Amino acid sequence: QAHYPYKEHFHGRKRLWEWRIQGHFKRRPGPLYCGVELEKYVPVNFATRTLMRGIIPLVQGALQCKQIRHEIGKEDDPSL
Repeated sequence: QAHYPYKEHFHGRKRLWEWRIQGHFKRRPGPLYCGVELEKYVPVNFATRTLMRGIIPLVQGALQCKQIRHEIGKEDDPSL
C-alpha cells in the first residue's frame, strides 16, 4: 500500500476524497470551466442549503468572478 500523507486526516471520516489542481499558464487563459456531478441525488437540509447559499458570494468575491454557480438539484429530477 502506497504512503499517503493525508491518511490520518481522512481516517474515520465520511468524506474520503479530495480534489486539487495546480499549474502555471504561459499565457493568460480564456474562461476555465469545471463541474462536478454526483451519481445520485443527495438530500440537503435547510441549514446546509442556507450555508451553501452564503458561501457562494464569498467564493465569487475571493475569485473575483460572478459566474460561479452551484445547484443542488431536485430528488425527482430525471435528468440527474
